[in-house]
Amino acid sequence: MSEEEKLQEEPNQEEKELFKIRKTYVRLFWPLALAALYVAIPLLLVQILLQYSFSRIIFFVWLGLVLLFLAKEIIKWFFDLYIFTDQRIIIAQKSNFFKRELAEIYYAEVGGIKTEIQGMIATLFHFGNIEIELKEGGKIVLEDIAHPEEIQSFLQEKKVKINKF
Repeated sequence: MSEEEKLQEEPNQEEKELFKIRKTYVRLFWPLALAALYVAIPLLLVQILLQYSFSRIIFFVWLGLVLLFLAKEIIKWFFDLYIFTDQRIIIAQKSNFFKRELAEIYYAEVGGIKTEIQGMIATLFHFGNIEIELKEGGKIVLEDIAHPEEIQSFLQEKKVKINKF
C-alpha cells in the first residue's frame, strides 16, 4: 500500500479524494535549461577535449552528473503533490532522493487564504503561490500552483461550509 493510500485511509474510510495537483510544469524550465547548458559547454570544446585520452572519461562523468541532476529535479517535481480530499489537504514533498515529507491540513484549521502571482513568467503562464494561514498560528505555502485563484475559491468554499457547522 502506498503512502498516499495509507494517508487517505487514516482519518475516515469515507474520505474521498477530490483532485490532485502538481507544481506547474514551468518549474522544470530552469533545470532543463541548466542541463542543456552544462552539456553544451563540453560539446563546444570537443576539439580541445578529444586531444587528451582522459578527457573522454571526464566528459562522460560530467554527462552522468548532469543527467543525475536533471533526474533529481524531474523526480522532485513529479513527487511534489497536493492532494485535496473532502476533509483535508495532503501535502507530499520530496526534497531529495531519500527524503519525502508528508503534511496535512484539515479544512477546519484554515484561517486565511492568500494568493500571490509574482513576476513576468508567473503572470504569463498563470501560476503562483497559495498561502494558507492556520487558525492556531503559522502558515503553509502551496508553491507554483497553476491557476491559484481557482484553488483559493475552492478553499474559501470549503472553509465557509465547515464554519457553518
